[in-house]
Amino acid sequence: MCRRQWTVGRIVGLAVAAAVLTCLVTTVICLRLRRRRRLLAFDLDLHKGLLEETTNDVMALKRAWEIDWADVALTTRIDTGTEGAFGEVT
Repeated sequence: MCRRQWTVGRIVGLAVAAAVLTCLVTTVICLRLRRRRRLLAFDLDLHKGLLEETTNDVMALKRAWEIDWADVALTTRIDTGTEGAFGEVT
Protein backbone atom coordinates (compact mmCIF):
# COMPACT_ATOMS: atom_id res chain seq x y z
CA MET A 1 0.00 0.00 0.00
CA CYS A 2 1.02 3.45 -0.77
CA ARG A 3 0.76 5.88 2.12
CA ARG A 4 0.42 9.54 1.34
CA GLN A 5 2.42 11.98 3.25
CA TRP A 6 0.65 15.03 4.68
CA THR A 7 2.94 17.70 3.43
CA VAL A 8 2.61 21.38 4.15
CA GLY A 9 1.57 22.01 0.54
CA ARG A 10 -1.31 19.54 0.74
CA ILE A 11 -2.50 20.91 4.07
CA VAL A 12 -2.42 24.48 2.73
CA GLY A 13 -4.20 23.34 -0.45
CA LEU A 14 -6.94 21.65 1.57
CA ALA A 15 -7.29 24.74 3.78
CA VAL A 16 -7.57 27.03 0.74
CA ALA A 17 -10.10 24.70 -0.92
CA ALA A 18 -12.15 24.57 2.29
CA ALA A 19 -12.07 28.37 2.58
CA VAL A 20 -13.15 28.85 -1.03
CA LEU A 21 -15.93 26.29 -0.63
CA THR A 22 -17.07 27.99 2.58
CA CYS A 23 -17.12 31.38 0.83
CA LEU A 24 -19.13 29.98 -2.08
CA VAL A 25 -21.67 28.29 0.17
CA THR A 26 -21.99 31.42 2.32
CA THR A 27 -22.50 33.59 -0.77
CA VAL A 28 -25.18 31.28 -2.14
CA ILE A 29 -26.97 31.22 1.21
CA CYS A 30 -26.81 35.01 1.53
CA LEU A 31 -28.15 35.53 -1.99
CA ARG A 32 -31.04 33.12 -1.39
CA LEU A 33 -31.89 34.78 1.93
CA ARG A 34 -31.77 38.22 0.33
CA ARG A 35 -34.07 37.05 -2.47
CA ARG A 36 -36.44 35.46 0.05
CA ARG A 37 -36.46 38.68 2.11
CA ARG A 38 -37.28 40.75 -0.97
CA LEU A 39 -40.13 38.40 -1.90
CA LEU A 40 -41.49 38.51 1.64
CA ALA A 41 -41.28 42.32 1.69
CA PHE A 42 -43.15 42.46 -1.61
CA ASP A 43 -45.81 40.06 -0.29
CA LEU A 44 -46.11 42.10 2.90
CA ASP A 45 -46.64 45.30 0.92
CA LEU A 46 -49.22 43.55 -1.23
CA HIS A 47 -51.07 42.21 1.81
CA LYS A 48 -50.98 45.63 3.50
CA GLY A 49 -52.50 47.20 0.40
CA LEU A 50 -55.20 44.53 0.18
CA LEU A 51 -55.99 44.87 3.88
CA GLU A 52 -56.24 48.65 3.58
CA GLU A 53 -58.50 48.27 0.55
CA THR A 54 -60.70 45.77 2.40
CA THR A 55 -60.89 48.09 5.41
CA ASN A 56 -61.96 50.93 3.16
CA ASP A 57 -64.63 48.71 1.60
CA VAL A 58 -65.94 47.66 5.01
CA MET A 59 -66.09 51.28 6.17
CA ALA A 60 -67.95 52.26 3.00
CA LEU A 61 -70.46 49.45 3.59
CA LYS A 62 -70.94 50.54 7.21
CA ARG A 63 -71.60 54.12 6.10
CA ALA A 64 -74.05 52.89 3.47
CA TRP A 65 -76.05 50.83 6.00
CA GLU A 66 -76.20 53.46 8.74
CA ILE A 67 -79.56 55.16 9.12
CA ASP A 68 -79.78 58.56 10.80
CA TRP A 69 -82.50 59.04 13.38
CA ALA A 70 -83.74 62.03 11.40
CA ASP A 71 -84.49 59.67 8.51
CA VAL A 72 -86.65 57.37 10.66
CA ALA A 73 -90.32 58.25 10.83
CA LEU A 74 -92.30 55.97 13.14
CA THR A 75 -95.98 56.17 12.29
CA THR A 76 -97.56 53.09 13.86
CA ARG A 77 -96.49 50.54 16.40
CA ILE A 78 -95.98 47.05 15.12
CA ASP A 79 -96.24 45.30 18.48
CA THR A 80 -99.93 45.98 19.18
CA GLY A 81 -101.81 42.87 20.15
CA THR A 82 -98.75 40.97 21.33
CA GLU A 83 -98.43 42.30 24.86
CA GLY A 84 -97.79 38.86 26.41
CA ALA A 85 -95.25 37.72 23.85
CA PHE A 86 -92.19 39.16 25.57
CA GLY A 87 -92.30 37.46 28.95
CA GLU A 88 -95.19 39.39 30.47
CA VAL A 89 -97.38 37.11 32.49
CA THR A 90 -101.10 38.03 32.67
